[in-house]
Amino acid sequence: MPEKKFKVLLDVLEEIEKLQPESILDIGTSFGDYGGLLKEIMCNNQNQISRVEGLAINKKGIDPLHQHAYHSVYEGELHHCMEGKESYEVVLMLNVLEHVTKEAGIELVEYLLTRTKKALVLSTPLYPETKKEDFTNEEPLSRWYQLDFCEFDFDYKLVRTGRNGHQIFVLYPSVKKEGKGEVKHVLPDKIVDRERLTVGYFLPHKNLTGGMKMLLQQMIHLRRRGHKIIAFYRSDKDKSALPSWMKVEVDEDIVVPENQSYLAHLSKCDVGVVGWFYNMEEFSNAGIPMVYWEQGHEFLFGENLSRTTRAYLNHCYKQPVSLASVSPVIAKILRARFGRESHVITNGIDTEFYYPDSPPDTNTILLVGNPNLLFKGFDVAIQTLVRVWRSGHRFKVRWACQSMPSLGNVPFPFPIDYVVMPEQEELAKCYREADIFLFTSWYEGFGMPPLEAMASGVPVVTTACGGVEVYAENEKNALLAAPGDVEKLTDHIIFLLKDKKARNYYSQKGRETALKFSFKEASMNLEGYLIKLVAGEESG
Repeated sequence: MPEKKFKVLLDVLEEIEKLQPESILDIGTSFGDYGGLLKEIMCNNQNQISRVEGLAINKKGIDPLHQHAYHSVYEGELHHCMEGKESYEVVLMLNVLEHVTKEAGIELVEYLLTRTKKALVLSTPLYPETKKEDFTNEEPLSRWYQLDFCEFDFDYKLVRTGRNGHQIFVLYPSVKKEGKGEVKHVLPDKIVDRERLTVGYFLPHKNLTGGMKMLLQQMIHLRRRGHKIIAFYRSDKDKSALPSWMKVEVDEDIVVPENQSYLAHLSKCDVGVVGWFYNMEEFSNAGIPMVYWEQGHEFLFGENLSRTTRAYLNHCYKQPVSLASVSPVIAKILRARFGRESHVITNGIDTEFYYPDSPPDTNTILLVGNPNLLFKGFDVAIQTLVRVWRSGHRFKVRWACQSMPSLGNVPFPFPIDYVVMPEQEELAKCYREADIFLFTSWYEGFGMPPLEAMASGVPVVTTACGGVEVYAENEKNALLAAPGDVEKLTDHIIFLLKDKKARNYYSQKGRETALKFSFKEASMNLEGYLIKLVAGEESG
């Protein structure tokens, strides 16, 4: 067995051990090596597994090796072989999905989840190789990534194997829709003025993140619409609830001591906005409507989910707090993982703060984001830029980031300028001075940087990473590629570098798009939702 294949199998075995199944079905038995190891290691190692069966789907059929590797092995069409059999506790399907189309693969996953009691464990390459490279008899038909499974409850792990990697997905049977606890929408002794709500924002931290920027912008624009805004923050050291990196005016700025509950301050508010999911439990008995606006985080996309973390997330999201989502993809995830419905309230963009300037025509390509967040895909961005440079095109790169990348001293072939922790005005200037904006996330709840670039009149090249598809359409107002598709991203960058007319077109279309997502529109949507919450007309 090749070393990289063995490494992946060890991680798969680790995931199976966590599930403690009594029965396993291995679909796509390969050469029998997976089944053999499962049978020998797990059945004879004080594990609960009593039976490992295989379903051969290759054209070679069943040979003596398969007979040895499994307690039973079947051959034939999946549904026919499963007919009349009891469900297995775990179904295993390694290196199969990439050999079917996306549509067929999703149908297969949906069916198998009805035949498993605990989990469906999948493995598929990050970048499927040709049959010559992977020694199989089939060419890959599809490439899979986390967004493909956003309508399922799943865990995700990437096992690096040289320049490639294997993705392990653990999918769980569907979650039944559950209601949250009852929320008292209006305090009995209080008459609410719908024209001027008092909205409390319970801020989770002061770090410069896209999520915090959006919460602060909501506060700014709700206040402009005549509502009273109170900022809350828990600390024994800070004198203000607000961060210093953004100018925000509020009606009250309240710092709550670390050992004090927020509940004592709720009488000031008509409605409260929870800043982060772990605060929902504290507001379970708030007595006023509380809403958590989910903007997305790594846990929702299956990353770093231990059993303890999964249980804690389920506990938090089942609290009697209303949920809103920043995009349809986040709404799907909340429905799949927690059985919760949520009202979609998209982000907005300040089109007066982010505005176009004369095109610099300096072939400057802009990157924006935290280099320490792997899901941002900056390794993909660097690979893309290296390819573009090696193709003979010349440009310079500017990277606006929260911290200096660890590869900051790497001698890239192209010139690169790092702008670390820029003020918001400086960031807006970075956009205006760019010719092309490159965004390569694997997934996003919304993804503000491409919209900020559009508002600034900068042509956008981005991955189709979920949230950005709320506003970005391929070849209409931006150029899109599948997550991780370095080849297509390279083609898009080269196209824009060579064609000034195309740059002007996407600059104009991007700006037009951003104007449709102005904060005026977004804050009206938010305002309407909050008013309905207070009136008891919306439960979330």
